[in-house]
Amino acid sequence: MKFFFNPSRMSVGMSALFSIFLMFSLSAQNNEIGIVLGATAYHGDIEVKNNSFLQQTRPIAGVFYRYHPSDRWAFRGQLLFGQIHADEKRYAIASPGNFRQKRGISFTTTLLELSILPEWRFARAGDVDFYVFSGISGFHFTPIVNYNEPNPIIGDRILDKEATYSKFSWAIPVGGGLQWSVTDKIAIGLEATIRKTFTDQIDGLSLSANPKVKDYYFFANLTISTFFGNQQRSKSRKRNKNTGCPTF
Repeated sequence: MKFFFNPSRMSVGMSALFSIFLMFSLSAQNNEIGIVLGATAYHGDIEVKNNSFLQQTRPIAGVFYRYHPSDRWAFRGQLLFGQIHADEKRYAIASPGNFRQKRGISFTTTLLELSILPEWRFARAGDVDFYVFSGISGFHFTPIVNYNEPNPIIGDRILDKEATYSKFSWAIPVGGGLQWSVTDKIAIGLEATIRKTFTDQIDGLSLSANPKVKDYYFFANLTISTFFGNQQRSKSRKRNKNTGCPTF
């Protein structure tokens, strides 16, 4: 674990921005901390289709801090750790000449991600908030690739086997979710996110495939959290508790 948490492998700018955000918001009311449990998926040079999708998801977990300056806006800092995986031998749709199944490349990437995510809470129904979010993520990734050797159909894989590239990159997350305030102190949420990255090396395959198109990865998460210093938020939530319809 020491390898992943080496500060030299994370962006200094990202860490500084997160620290400033955390120090400022902890001095205010309406704070929330919680855990994240979910699954990952991926789109890149090793594609995943149809009924093989669930077989290739991998778990992800993490922690987050969220600050609520108002009913409509929240700001979240989040740290996640997990894996991304795909295997062409499980490709569900027959490609021309079964190319992908015969090539048979697979990979597993370990991922450590730090994100800052502004949220817009655009509607409320009873005790449930609906929100969308975007922001910025910095992540460290370590791909382990099985090139299915010896296999002449793979092509010029040596380009990727000998390639050097940064194991740190940035992503733009875009997603949405809902959060149910079970009590004034406890909440449960569900959300889905797509991450558009600025690297084509998450799967360890680029130069011998399609280096012009960057990789994407996806999260589907369950969140469990608790509030503290939340007097303002509690009053606001109770005020709309029995409306029976969304509040905009």
